Amino acid sequence: MAKSFKHYLGAPKRRIELYFGSAEKLGYKGFSKFKVAFDIWWWRRIHHYKPNDYVFYGFDKYSPSYRKLFLRDYDQYITYAKLNVGYGGGKGGQYERYGKEIIGRDWLRVDKTPLETVKEFINNNKNVIFKPNTGSCGRGVFAFDISDGSKAMEETLLSIIGSNYICEQFIEQHEKMTILHPQSVNSVRVLVLNDHGTPHIIAATLKLGGDEKVVDNLRNGGLAANINVENGIVDTPAFDLEDNCTYFTKTGASIIGFELPNWDKVCELAKKVILCSGTNILLGLDIAITNEEAVLIETNNRPGTRIVQSFDKKPKGMLIREYCKTYKKELRKIPRCVKKKHKNVF
Repeated sequence: MAKSFKHYLGAPKRRIELYFGSAEKLGYKGFSKFKVAFDIWWWRRIHHYKPNDYVFYGFDKYSPSYRKLFLRDYDQYITYAKLNVGYGGGKGGQYERYGKEIIGRDWLRVDKTPLETVKEFINNNKNVIFKPNTGSCGRGVFAFDISDGSKAMEETLLSIIGSNYICEQFIEQHEKMTILHPQSVNSVRVLVLNDHGTPHIIAATLKLGGDEKVVDNLRNGGLAANINVENGIVDTPAFDLEDNCTYFTKTGASIIGFELPNWDKVCELAKKVILCSGTNILLGLDIAITNEEAVLIETNNRPGTRIVQSFDKKPKGMLIREYCKTYKKELRKIPRCVKKKHKNVF
């Protein structure tokens, strides 16, 4: 008795429908749809690319060797786990590790500092940012202005007293960056690799705040656009989390062709940070640009993959794949800190 298509795919009905639905989105019908659906299944099951990645990047147009150069969600949680080992402590641990020369601002841990010292810090700096020590995607981040009054300060501190929060100086960004979205510090995400002492900047993304929020994360209404790493010029429109496209900010600034100030200092800082990050080989750095220099906001040892390649839809995994191939034996010796169900990517 012939075995069913479902048997060979090893997938429930809803997933089979997803494969065929993805093939239809690419415009395939009849037997061609069957072939593409099988190809989508194959690239998910064997190479860990999701069906939405297959459709989004248009894998049906590319050769297998070119497809493999695109980064995957699998890389974020599995490959990066091998490339980045150690260094916990959240943002506070990062700030202590890199020092004020790289961080570029004063800060303190709210839960480990006397209340009067926190109040003095706020009074001295006027504008401050509160952020969770171990938070992500801009969740829980808020600004405080001393002009709001002492009562507002008391209420703010009471709401986070004993919590794992950091209070830090507000970064005065470059005037050109302020034009894009005045309410937030508009940063640059830089994906950088340390190849045994030689730093490589793989990709860069401009992150803009949205909806008048103080954070620039996509998951908090922000926008993002690709930056040409060679010259620091934005070469795509900006997109939000729903892939809606915009060519101008709400302030009227043009996004395509925007030239980032102090780009050489951004690159210099990114290379400096990765070289002093010890066992962390690949990091996503969030960098702010001031009138004089570039300063580190934070590092991400599991940086998102889409934010660095979905805007220009060009693969950014070439150097990472080459590194993993070259040092395959070394990487296999690193203890696994991920779920066993995933196969060894190396």
